[in-house]
Amino acid sequence: MPVLEYRARSEDGKLHAGRAQQSQLASLRDELRRDGLFLVEVKTVGPGRFVRRSVSQRELILIAYHLQTVVRAGIPLIAGLRDLSEQTDNRYLRSVIDDVIEALGAGASLSQALARHSGVFPNEFVQMAMAGELSGKLDESLDRLVHLLEWEEQLVGQVRQLVAYPIVVLVALFGLIILLLTFVLPKFGGILESLKVELPLPTRFLLASSKFFLEYWGWILAVVLAVGVGWYFLQKLENWRLAFDSWTLRIPLYGDIRLSLISSQVSHFLGAFIDAGVPIGEGLEMIVGLSGNTHAQRTVERIRQRVFEGDPLSEAFRESGLFPVLVLRMISIGEESGTLPESLQKAGDYYDREIPRRVKAIMEVAAPAITVLLAAILCFVILAVLLPVYKMYGALT
Repeated sequence: MPVLEYRARSEDGKLHAGRAQQSQLASLRDELRRDGLFLVEVKTVGPGRFVRRSVSQRELILIAYHLQTVVRAGIPLIAGLRDLSEQTDNRYLRSVIDDVIEALGAGASLSQALARHSGVFPNEFVQMAMAGELSGKLDESLDRLVHLLEWEEQLVGQVRQLVAYPIVVLVALFGLIILLLTFVLPKFGGILESLKVELPLPTRFLLASSKFFLEYWGWILAVVLAVGVGWYFLQKLENWRLAFDSWTLRIPLYGDIRLSLISSQVSHFLGAFIDAGVPIGEGLEMIVGLSGNTHAQRTVERIRQRVFEGDPLSEAFRESGLFPVLVLRMISIGEESGTLPESLQKAGDYYDREIPRRVKAIMEVAAPAITVLLAAILCFVILAVLLPVYKMYGALT
């Protein structure tokens, strides 16, 4: 039976959280109502041993496309979502859609119903639905959402394809080092030391490394785990996360690509929100959490505040000191010509082409470098094993 993790509020506004064994979300809501609680958010955390608990990007795209088709055809949302629930094979997603249907039946808007499942529907999904509701152009907002989700899927796919080979090589390199230190060198160590010759420096270094690893592997593992746990808790500290995210944007190559990705996201979604009729200030508020970078989020918040105070959008972006010149120029052109959504879209399209090109250029250099590194390690190991044998052979002749 699925395990439901929920959050509910009492009439005095106090938040309650808990878990319950329920076969249907509706029964959970009824039980909470009897206790004077109103369900705010619910998600399935244990739907069964062999049931998938996630929703893929492709499924999100299909949901957005289905909603857009339903709205454009004039079909009631509840009826369209019931059809979608019957068609999906993902039991977890079906339970989520059923809860959205129930929320709509209780009088909630589509964005409010989607926001109840933040673990399934990302912020941009909910905000685009809200933008469509506010502007009265829900079908156009959903159509734009489909294109944005497809863009994200395509971009992630391109980046994954480019970095797949270097990651495989690095994993192989790490595995080779572990194999040498734990299995190969201990077996050859006794043989090499029995040759009664002075071992060369590479051989002594490898044998010492192997001995250290075998004797202190427990401590090494403990240090790695301690670093991982410490890093996890450091990420919970807002000041630390802000400083770290700001530093990552200054890392050569990586920082440029990360900033380009943030610029692309801001351009795409802000342009989409403005085009849907959402005021600029509210559109900025909607995109605050998109980037995943705390420093960028704080910057967008400051820009939003400046806009609410009456400053032009281009000036607020320029004085933020974060975004590239291209974004600033396109915003200025858009403000002057009255075509801000189109200008932002052009900026986003530029970065859509530029990001894969930059990643590909880096990988074209990194992949051979990693291969050379792997070959150098292999050569070092081979020399460390063969040099003592060659030295002994020279002493005998």
